Amino acid sequence: MADRLVLNYTPIRRDYVAWLLHRFFRNRVMGWIKIIVLVQILLISLVLMYFAVSSGISPGQWPVATWLSAFFLVLCGATVLRQWLFWRKFFSDPNVFVPFKVTLQHSGVHFKTGLADSKLKWESFTTLEENRDYFFLPYRSAKNVGQPIPKRAFETVEQQSIFRTIVAKHLK
Repeated sequence: MADRLVLNYTPIRRDYVAWLLHRFFRNRVMGWIKIIVLVQILLISLVLMYFAVSSGISPGQWPVATWLSAFFLVLCGATVLRQWLFWRKFFSDPNVFVPFKVTLQHSGVHFKTGLADSKLKWESFTTLEENRDYFFLPYRSAKNVGQPIPKRAFETVEQQSIFRTIVAKHLK
């Protein structure tokens, strides 16, 4: 059994989106509850704003719920715009798609790109999370941040098994 594994891959846009969605839906039930609650509040806010605007009364006479709805809609719009601007800038940076070399060894995980070189001890990670297309290594310091490793980086299914074995050996 190998105690060292080297993976080479070039990240694609889908890798970053997958990590974002994985973070949001880490607990699938809570992820869907968040979406349902946000959609309900959004719909109620839109209905309240529609009736407030179509009623013909001046904004000074709107009830508090209408103002809260307007605030929520502006907040949602600002959040979506901010995220869109962030991801637009992030994905336009050519350095984001520089090839990765990931080396797993007894001392830890070594991530190397053309721009960065980081060696992290196994204690830096909490656990191994996995879905159909990715392995995720969340950091202990901030569980919402971590390293996605696409399964396409593995040449064989046996390499994936070796990866799971190495990670399981070092993470509790």
